[in-house]
Amino acid sequence: MWYLKTDYMVNGDNDGKFRDIMQYSNNLKWTDDIDTLAVSLEFDSLLDLAEGRSHIMLKKDSSLVFYGVITKKTNKDKQSSYTAQDYAFYLNKNEDIVQFNNADAKTAIYQLLGKYYISGAVLPLATKITKFYKGKTISDIIKDIVSQCSSEIGEDVFMEMRGIVLWVDKVSNLKLDCKYILGNDFSVDRSMEEMYNAVTVSSNSESEAAILAHVEDNDNIKTFGRMTKVLSVDSQNESQARNTAQNYLNAYDATKRELTFNVVDVYGCENLRANRKLNVQIPKYGVSGYYKVKSAEHTLADNIHKISVTIDFSNASFNDPTQSS
Repeated sequence: MWYLKTDYMVNGDNDGKFRDIMQYSNNLKWTDDIDTLAVSLEFDSLLDLAEGRSHIMLKKDSSLVFYGVITKKTNKDKQSSYTAQDYAFYLNKNEDIVQFNNADAKTAIYQLLGKYYISGAVLPLATKITKFYKGKTISDIIKDIVSQCSSEIGEDVFMEMRGIVLWVDKVSNLKLDCKYILGNDFSVDRSMEEMYNAVTVSSNSESEAAILAHVEDNDNIKTFGRMTKVLSVDSQNESQARNTAQNYLNAYDATKRELTFNVVDVYGCENLRANRKLNVQIPKYGVSGYYKVKSAEHTLADNIHKISVTIDFSNASFNDPTQSS
């Protein structure tokens, strides 16, 4: 059973208690992707709710699927349309100026969350953070800290809001246990447009144009043709430059492959979110195993829960390891 609850209605009996409004609401849709921290929930309702004051819960039985606040409303004659965002909205909205001086990543994240009254559940992260951030959103600062941790431990670390708590965990800890009916209207996209199979690193000095390092994938070049990236760096020795080149090659030396498909929820798919790992079996296209979810769009109508999912099954990240926010 699905429930949509709110604690505030315009001209309602507002005593702070959450009341179910599902019978007055329809066209529910919520979206989540790896590039946007906050989950967004859209729905229509016969009731008059208020931005900033109406907090929204979406639950399946006793499981909390969404918890946030209405950030946008459109009043109409018969019913109104609403957009709610989870509490990561405030991490996306607030900018700050902060200096970390050799703080461990876990402590740095808790310092930021405490300042904005957001609770945290952060796995131990010993990566030392020494960096000055100015005019960056809190979510971007935490994202940069998390990316530094991922680089150091060699494993994806992610963050997501669960209720009023920001969780920071390893992607490998989140294999989904869900069952679904796979639709036959899936699509597979393959592209070599972002590929680089050769990387050259040179000095950024105007007085010295020396090549410090060069790496390439000969097998890939024979198959796809040569595609070279030139990186200019400051004050790196040959060993550091070679490491930079190899890291960049590792990130881009593949075709980009994405699979988009539709499913009908049988069991547990309310927990299907970006960054979590989903078991997908379409052997015809080389898809067989657990893959990180890139985006998920959920719809709920007539008590039928459907999800449009995109996974990335590339053998490369296509994230520039030389850039930081």
